[in-house]
Amino acid sequence: MQKYPDPLKKISKYFIFQFIPLFVDLGLFSLIEFFSQNLSILYINIISSTIAFIVSYNINSQYIFKVKRKISRFLIYITYCFISIYFFSNILSFLYINKFPFSMPKIYLKSLLLPFSFLVNYLFKNIILEFKIRTK
Repeated sequence: MQKYPDPLKKISKYFIFQFIPLFVDLGLFSLIEFFSQNLSILYINIISSTIAFIVSYNINSQYIFKVKRKISRFLIYITYCFISIYFFSNILSFLYINKFPFSMPKIYLKSLLLPFSFLVNYLFKNIILEFKIRTK
């Protein structure tokens, strides 16, 4: 009989281990914004989030979901990441350009979106990383 992991334990572990990619993301976002102040928030977020997602993949596949790393799984994961990053970057850009809810620094807007993006990304990463990819 297959033993299934406790979902609360997995979510807690995911949340704790996401501090590493979070610091990578926010740190790169801040550095890029500081050195390239005229660069669009869309591009700043795409660069910082892409690097953070790669860090996250390595952590998630090894310590949280405990799956064997395969090129097919990585390609599916990267495809999802690009879609997710593009989606959240556009939301971020829209909020910044339209000063919604009010004018604020770029890093604050990014921080406001984080809880929502964490939840969405957890659900999809859980599906993607635990999905059994059949290879011949």
